[in-house]
Amino acid sequence: MLIFPINTFCQNINSYNIEAKLNSEDKTLTVSQIMKFKNTSNISLNKIVLEDWANSYVDNRTSLAKRISDEYSRSFTFATKKQRGSTQIKSITSNNIESWRKSEKTSDIINIYLKKELKKGESIEIEINYQVKLPDSKFTGYGFDNSNFYLKNWLIVFSNISESEWYSQSNLNLNDQSLKKSRYEMKVSFDKNYYLFSNLKINKTEVLTDTKNVYLSGSDINDVKIDLLIDENYRNFQNINNEIETDIFKISSLKEAEKKITRVNNFVKDYFNDNSDLKLLVPKKDYDSNPFYGLNQLPSFISPFSDEFLEEIVKTGHAPHITIKFQTNLTKLGEGNHRFIDFVPKFKQTSFTASIDGINQYAEYLRRRSKWPEIEANIDLLNSDKYKDKAHVDVNSVITCFSVLRFYDVIEYCKNNPGIRSAGWLMIERPNSLRVNNLPKKLKDELIPKYKGWPDIQAALEMP
Repeated sequence: MLIFPINTFCQNINSYNIEAKLNSEDKTLTVSQIMKFKNTSNISLNKIVLEDWANSYVDNRTSLAKRISDEYSRSFTFATKKQRGSTQIKSITSNNIESWRKSEKTSDIINIYLKKELKKGESIEIEINYQVKLPDSKFTGYGFDNSNFYLKNWLIVFSNISESEWYSQSNLNLNDQSLKKSRYEMKVSFDKNYYLFSNLKINKTEVLTDTKNVYLSGSDINDVKIDLLIDENYRNFQNINNEIETDIFKISSLKEAEKKITRVNNFVKDYFNDNSDLKLLVPKKDYDSNPFYGLNQLPSFISPFSDEFLEEIVKTGHAPHITIKFQTNLTKLGEGNHRFIDFVPKFKQTSFTASIDGINQYAEYLRRRSKWPEIEANIDLLNSDKYKDKAHVDVNSVITCFSVLRFYDVIEYCKNNPGIRSAGWLMIERPNSLRVNNLPKKLKDELIPKYKGWPDIQAALEMP
């Protein structure tokens, strides 16, 4: 039985009332939830689309499996059944459901067919019971490791709908699930030796003989993130508007960590005019894969690191045991006050994540202040005998309606350049005007064959 009355749901947004219980031995979550959807589209709906991304780990035929393979990793291909994830649906019920079935095209989409159309402004309440088998976290960073659990994209949720089209998004490990902001009320039960950290606010914790029950809630939430950890690694920081939980500053003093958090938080709020009071969960593993700002990108007046930061690390004698990462446009490595190249031999490894959306003159069109000859020269420099054992280059791109016109050249360039270790990209969602599906249909039809083997880009181009 669910723990919260349904009348606590907000009337204007999608809402979820959830009870989840972790079995740490079987690596499973038993979930019961009541979910409420309001039709904000321009048409009457005869079906509801759900996204079940936990089931994208079920076998080698899913879009996620193909994506991991496209990234030249065989880890998922040869994974055991115990390492894979899945969803077992026990029941989906509502007064207005005729039938439901999983999509024939992909395993992580569920189509619910209604008895009568849901008109604009009307709502439907659905109760669903299911069990999630969590995957090994080595595939995407989410699931389980030797002792901990990292939960993201683990719930069955309503797909987003824009005007008259369902998004029906499949999991491609791009952190791009575009959902309507929703209200969550949740109870999570687990072994009492674990600590829970989340982007939802914790309202109450019950400690029983063998288990803990934690009650959480949050509004205007896109995706629920929960880490269940054996060690209490996270620190909690309270600002005027935000509560932030992170394990990034474990070795810093509390005073220094608070100073760094406040500088970055205040800059973001002022620059983006963001007055929200959301709770934020910022795991180091997420930051390492997608740093909010590289060490070389923060203006000095808000940088959480002093100008002598790297020099001070070297002086401690710990540099040979530390890997550092720079987020950069890769135009300047050894000029003026930013001689990052000088530090490469002093650290264990140095990773340069280069923001590249085009090659040759197109790079300069798409990224202000980019100079392609300098970028290419720096890639060659980092791959030279002097630096290649200590440094590597990863390319990180943003695909927009402009860059997609020739982004296949970037893919080929990265595949064929021995100086580039890996390449990744994300499809822009905001502002809407820059999304690739805004291109004329004739042009999209011409581009789709050029991205054979890259289903995420083709899917974005196929959207109306």
